[in-house]
Amino acid sequence: MIKYIMIYLLVCFLIPEKVIAQSNNAESLYRRARGLENTGLIDEAENIYYQIFIKNPNNEKYYNALKKILIKKNDCLEMMNNVEIFSNARANSKYSKINTLEIEIICNADWENTFNNLVEKNITDLAFLNKVFSKLMNNGQAEYALSSIPKIRKISNKESFYANELGYYYMSMKKYDQSVEEFLKHLKQFPNHLEMINQRIATFPELSKFTNEKIINHLISSDTKESKIILADFYFKLKLINESVGLLKKYGLMSELLSLTQNIEKLNQIDLSNELFIYIIENGNQKIAQKAVFEFAKSLENRSFIDESQLPISQFMKKNSFFSSPFVKIKDSDSNLMHRAISLYDSLSTNQLDLNSFYRLGEIQFRALEDLDAAFEIYKEIYGRSYNRDLRLKALKRMIDVSLAKGNLETSKQIINEHINQNIWSEDDRIELRMKQNQILFYESNIDFLYDDLSIILKDFSVDHKDYNEILDVMRVLIIFKNKQNIFEKYTKAQFKIHQNRRNEALLILNDLLIGCEDNLLKSLISYQLASLLIKQNKIDAAIEQLKSFKHEGVYNELSLLMLAEIDDYLLKDYTAAKKQYYDFLVNYPSSIYQEPTRIRLKKITELSIQ
Repeated sequence: MIKYIMIYLLVCFLIPEKVIAQSNNAESLYRRARGLENTGLIDEAENIYYQIFIKNPNNEKYYNALKKILIKKNDCLEMMNNVEIFSNARANSKYSKINTLEIEIICNADWENTFNNLVEKNITDLAFLNKVFSKLMNNGQAEYALSSIPKIRKISNKESFYANELGYYYMSMKKYDQSVEEFLKHLKQFPNHLEMINQRIATFPELSKFTNEKIINHLISSDTKESKIILADFYFKLKLINESVGLLKKYGLMSELLSLTQNIEKLNQIDLSNELFIYIIENGNQKIAQKAVFEFAKSLENRSFIDESQLPISQFMKKNSFFSSPFVKIKDSDSNLMHRAISLYDSLSTNQLDLNSFYRLGEIQFRALEDLDAAFEIYKEIYGRSYNRDLRLKALKRMIDVSLAKGNLETSKQIINEHINQNIWSEDDRIELRMKQNQILFYESNIDFLYDDLSIILKDFSVDHKDYNEILDVMRVLIIFKNKQNIFEKYTKAQFKIHQNRRNEALLILNDLLIGCEDNLLKSLISYQLASLLIKQNKIDAAIEQLKSFKHEGVYNELSLLMLAEIDDYLLKDYTAAKKQYYDFLVNYPSSIYQEPTRIRLKKITELSIQ
């Protein structure tokens, strides 16, 4: 019975005359025709398109929908009839004649006369001619269009006519030197399109030496500043760094030279990047010199730090602020770089009243030099002087961190309570400050209130929020310590010591906890963190012994196995042993969330061993 009902409904649906009689709503019928077309019922869709087009002959959307089907059917007679109806409905305007030109090209009619007439009668209307030429280019008549463009450019005295479109056309034809030539013509008329065109040229594939030389010659021959910027980037792409640097210096393009310098630094060409930073500082205007000083100081600062997060997959808590220290080590060999950075930041913050530089100076005083009093005063001054909400928030959070580093939990709470309800903060800002409150609660071992507040915050977060995983990590730990308040107090005391950079004291506390621990999951957590801390102390053998001392439980079993593999990989450089352990992990833990990063790393070191 249902089968016959469905057939009846389908037959009713497909009778166009009845459909038209039932409704004069053209848009509704248009959507119905689209549905028929998408399901393969082309003739039925054509019938409806035709009827709504006849009722609305000046509607371009309905005309194009019908045209699309007729092109596929190669029904030139109908296309010619319809385009005449459409053009008449639009009072035979010049724009409607573009549609006539298109159908004549598709049907191989006398389109050349139509094209020539349109060009001659509208020789000064370049926007209109642009549409005319696009019809030729898009319908297989590129050669005819290309032969006609020079005439338009000469009469209009506009070399940029249709140049951007030709740039893309030649790109699609893999004629890259001609593409650049056309892009440059467009760029001369529209210099604000530099970034777009530069990006297009940057996407060119690896080319022959002959083609590269032709492109370079085009760029050299151009007399625009924008062409020199593109040429410098093209040189850099070809690894002709000295040529790129020399060109930007010659034309005084200091902003671009600064960007190039930062890219050179990423290639680890430190001497050259240092030289260029200094050159820009000495030769740039005040604004660019100030920016160069800031970037140079940041570069020197970063180079002087030791990265302790050497194990990308198994690192304990991935820099979670509840379990880590804000302090960093300085390389002994590069301590002079740190002092140079301090001098540059100090110069900027004093002479230019630059609070971002002042903040960087505070970061060095706090995180690298551990001058807590000096750092606190810097952050406090920034908080009081800055009108930038983000910078004020960062400074306030650092005031709290410094107070925690001093061991002052009460002072930290007072700072938050005094400022959290100010009107300047957004809801996200207040949540960041609540996270600082929760960090203090963690160090105070207030497990119940902490868990409840983190749960409330987590409900408002999407899984993509930057703090989502950090909160989950903390909550997992809290669950392990549920109903173990005495042990939790000792554990959080160790975490507070870590925050204060008193790592040896933290190790002693965690070792004592491990000795008396009978809960295997809790024991696994403590053992895993102990191994991570021992690695940071450069006690690799002790870390390995700790990881192998017993079979860990839960996720800490997986992380412990991965840590052993990463010790072999990154610290001991024993790639053979690392490959075996990575492979065993992939086989034994197929559902692990660490499968993908492990697989990627195994593939990489396997490729390295083959080379």
